[in-house]
Parts: sequence; C-alpha cells; structure tokens
Amino acid sequence: METHPRGTFLRVAKSTVLHPLDAGFQYSIGLPRGQSADFRLTLPDCRGLHVQDFGTHYEAHVDVVDPACDLGEQLFQDAPGAVVASAASLGGLAGLAIGRDGSAALVGVLVGGALGLGLLALREGNRQ
Repeated sequence: METHPRGTFLRVAKSTVLHPLDAGFQYSIGLPRGQSADFRLTLPDCRGLHVQDFGTHYEAHVDVVDPACDLGEQLFQDAPGAVVASAASLGGLAGLAIGRDGSAALVGVLVGGALGLGLLALREGNRQ
C-alpha cells in the first residue's frame, strides 16, 4: 500500500486474506460508505490500516493517524469533512438552544460550518 497515493482504497477479495479479526485488527467505526463493518490495526508509527467489509470483498486504506493514537488528529488528517460536519451540528444545536426556532438553528449551522472550515484552513496554514 506504500506505493499508492494517500487516500487510495484497495479492493481485496475475501477469499485471498484472513478475516481482519484473525489478523489482529479490532472492530472500529468509519464514515459510512455502504460497508457492513470496519476494522483497524494500529501500525508502529501510529498510522492505521483501516479495512472495511463490503460483504463480497474488503476495501483497505492507510490512515495518516490511527484514532487509537490521536482521535482528534485522525479526524483532521483523515476525515476533515467530519470536523466541518461536527462543527456545523454543534452550531445548529447552539443556535436552536439560544434562538429556539428553525431559523436560529440554520444560522448556527452556517456559523458552525464556517468555523469548522476556518479551523481546517488555520491548521493547514500552520503546517506549511
């Protein structure tokens, strides 16, 4: 997998490999892509091998950071959309709690989403 670009999903026939649990993986969760189960294996350098079970086959990719090592960093590195969605959801809840109507919740979603995007941009700027 090292020879493939970051984010590449490799499709593997189930008949050619051990079941992930038999190979030392742990049950996990992942963003929904139609899989029936997720499995992760933390690598010695804190990257993670993530395998998803699609019934007839597995799909595998390497995460930059395994969530067992640093969940927050894993979200920023490997699932930035989840960071924005979480910020938007929290903003919507805050807007609803403060304004107590749908329009306040919508404003909260927009503000939270913008803050989530800004946080990602700020982190990216600090890494360069």
